[in-house]
Amino acid sequence: MNWTIENARQHFSELIDYAAQEPQAVFNEQQIVAIVIDAQMFEEFEQWRLRQPKKRSIADAFEEM
Repeated sequence: MNWTIENARQHFSELIDYAAQEPQAVFNEQQIVAIVIDAQMFEEFEQWRLRQPKKRSIADAFEEM
């Protein structure tokens, strides 16, 4: 499901429930401004990022992916 910022605000708990199943995109007009993921997926990403040879920001890691 795709969410607008306003819809995500109004239905925040529902957004979190859906994010537990799969990542949820939040849009401002036609542009993605955020992806909501569950905590376990974030932790897995953080562990992967920390194992990488050089210290990078989250933005760098996502850009590479």
